[in-house]
Amino acid sequence: MRCRLCLQDKELLKNSHIIPEFMYWELFDEKHRMVRTQGLDISSAKRIQSGEKESNILCQQCDNEIIGKLEGYASRALFSGKGEDVKKIRTENQLHPDGILTSTFCKNVDYTKFKLFLLSMLWRASISKLDFFKEVELGPKEECLRRMIFQNMPLSQLDFPCFISSFIGHNRQMTSIIITSPRKIKNANGTRYIFQIGQFVLMYFVSKNDTPIWIQDAAITPENKMRIVHFDDKRSIEFMEAYFGSTIVQALQFVHGGTSPTQTNTKRTEFINSV
Repeated sequence: MRCRLCLQDKELLKNSHIIPEFMYWELFDEKHRMVRTQGLDISSAKRIQSGEKESNILCQQCDNEIIGKLEGYASRALFSGKGEDVKKIRTENQLHPDGILTSTFCKNVDYTKFKLFLLSMLWRASISKLDFFKEVELGPKEECLRRMIFQNMPLSQLDFPCFISSFIGHNRQMTSIIITSPRKIKNANGTRYIFQIGQFVLMYFVSKNDTPIWIQDAAITPENKMRIVHFDDKRSIEFMEAYFGSTIVQALQFVHGGTSPTQTNTKRTEFINSV
């Protein structure tokens, strides 16, 4: 069968992650379980113990030597901080006058590795036949992304820029239990995709005429700089109600409405057991 990345006829892997497992680490409970929902309906909630996997899309060489190396760098950059290639990364927090954290400015982030890592998730979601990723349809742009990833060619900052934000404060805990299917937003200006994975929200812009000016200050640049924008409690609730839907937000608010960490953990376990 033909590998979707190198386009060569090779033996293909039986289980290739669409989103790498390390992106889910904070979603799992003590029994390595998390909750997945499809769209805005809480009734679609399903208890799972690993991320979405698909058979027969990548050969071992592409999965390990191309995708795997991109994932390895991103894992070290986002979470562990270990490794000579990420030790030079520097961050500076930006605060609102009232003291609330608004963004984190990062420099010395490898533009090629990190951007192609982000795009590899979008590309894998697009080629996937899994129902969870059904809204991600790149059409002709799918081949452009394939070439970028395979040829290690990130192009310019405004070619498929990705904006990263994160939840902070109390509501960050609310997102540490659930993952929802990627959403497609299409209007007269173009198309963008939103992925929510734990504390992170990834927004991909796939139409150049849909790229707002401010993205130039946030998306990773060829100068190895990027900005992560943080949602405080008020903004995160607004986003979650639009993205998750009110029924899911209400369920998450119940789970994390405990008066103590013990009570919250108990509610979390009850919620996971109930789906």
